[in-house]
Amino acid sequence: MLSDRLHRFVDGEVRFCVQGGFVTQFTDVCRRENISLFHTKMQEDQLTGSVLREDAPKLQTAASESGMQLQILQKRGLSFVAIRYRLRWGIPAGLCLALLLFWLLSSVVWQVQVTGCETLSEEYIRDYFEELGVRPGVLQRSVDIVHCRDRAMLDIKELLWVSVYLKGCTACIEISERKGEVYTEEKINSNLYAAYGGEIVRADVYAGENYVQKGQAVAQGDLLVGGALPLKNGGVRFVRSKADIVARTSRTLQTEMPFSVSAQAIEKSGVRYALYWFTLPIPLGFSFGKQTTETVSFLLCRENTIIPIGILRYGCRKLAQSQVQFSEKTALLICLSVFAVQELQTMQDKEILQRNLTVQTKNDRIVTVADYICEENIVQERELQIDTEN
Repeated sequence: MLSDRLHRFVDGEVRFCVQGGFVTQFTDVCRRENISLFHTKMQEDQLTGSVLREDAPKLQTAASESGMQLQILQKRGLSFVAIRYRLRWGIPAGLCLALLLFWLLSSVVWQVQVTGCETLSEEYIRDYFEELGVRPGVLQRSVDIVHCRDRAMLDIKELLWVSVYLKGCTACIEISERKGEVYTEEKINSNLYAAYGGEIVRADVYAGENYVQKGQAVAQGDLLVGGALPLKNGGVRFVRSKADIVARTSRTLQTEMPFSVSAQAIEKSGVRYALYWFTLPIPLGFSFGKQTTETVSFLLCRENTIIPIGILRYGCRKLAQSQVQFSEKTALLICLSVFAVQELQTMQDKEILQRNLTVQTKNDRIVTVADYICEENIVQERELQIDTEN
């Protein structure tokens, strides 16, 4: 029966073989000494069978009285395994460590899953909730679901509702976006001031009181459009000023390039690996120099679910300080290249009417100076501070 087999497995059993002598006398002695024999098999003059672990010491006495030779074939069962490994503390320690590791891994967040995105990107939602503590590697009990949900509803105006819940080791974020609604900035009252000085070319005022005219010269910081409109009854109505004020301005850009610069050159480069355990990279070996941003990850994947455990491969390089010398032509080309980038970034939203470019060699450097006359929108909005008396 199943209970007998379970008892023999837990208590242990000994498989033996006796031969020579008198088999009948051996079985009689076993019956007299209350030795339970099972799984017995007779072959010519030898008998094989099994007894429980506590009856094994009595077998030698029974074999001696019947003139037979005893041979132990096998010892099996849980008790023999425990006796065999009783001095090996690593096994129970490893078992306890495995149970602890299993408990720990089942109590952390392995993956963050985002669903319901239409106009918003999953990366944006995932990065936002990561700042709130919802990310792979954190303990599940440390995730404040109510706080994350309320903060998301307040900060992300495009959300109609959001749900955050834990499903196993996965943090699920479900969102629903608002449809057919356009959100505008909070209504404020403001004045418009001149960001740069110049001569007014065009003044198109859409809201507010105009204080400038075409051909008028203004300085930086002058008031262009006011947000306080006087009413016929003597009162004042405050609005948010809106206008396009285009002025002719003067600008100057200057770039320099020395003939000798200090630079860092790559002295040594290589590849290093790290074990990625959730959000913690554990280096596999020693690195040298500064690490580059060229990182490739090899993460475990199961049923289209990425598990945050794997290997990271990144490049390392050791930099050495060195002095680089340029010829006059090379320095001029570099200086003009830097000037072109600076001009593109600074003057791209302006209409250039005139440009005067000069290149000079001063001591140990090339200097490029450009004077511009251009037309640009000089409007700078500032919130209108209203003082009320109680």
